[in-house]
Amino acid sequence: MNSPVARELRQLALDVLICLVLFVVACAFAGAVQQFIFPNIDWLYIVWFAIGMLPVVFYARYRGVCNFDKWDVVAFSPFPLVIAGVDALIPNQISPLIAAFVMVYVGGFIRRFLPARSGG
Repeated sequence: MNSPVARELRQLALDVLICLVLFVVACAFAGAVQQFIFPNIDWLYIVWFAIGMLPVVFYARYRGVCNFDKWDVVAFSPFPLVIAGVDALIPNQISPLIAAFVMVYVGGFIRRFLPARSGG
């Protein structure tokens, strides 16, 4: 079973497994930091989730799946804090979702004013 489709499926399964392991390890680390260093505040959960996603994003960048640079990080880095703040100030289930949609628009708007992406 050495067809190109089988090879791509194996690579996809490997990528999913690696991303899952990276995410679980990073979230466990972030949870430990939250329990032992910072106060255990509910509105920080989304920040710890974002920290858990960082290794997955860097692995995707390494694999060539996503294309971002440091200016993308500058434009979109406030997402977790803004969404967590909105969730703390307006405690209902839809407010973080609305904040996320608004932040995607705002992040894209900010990104247009930052330097252009470098090739590759």
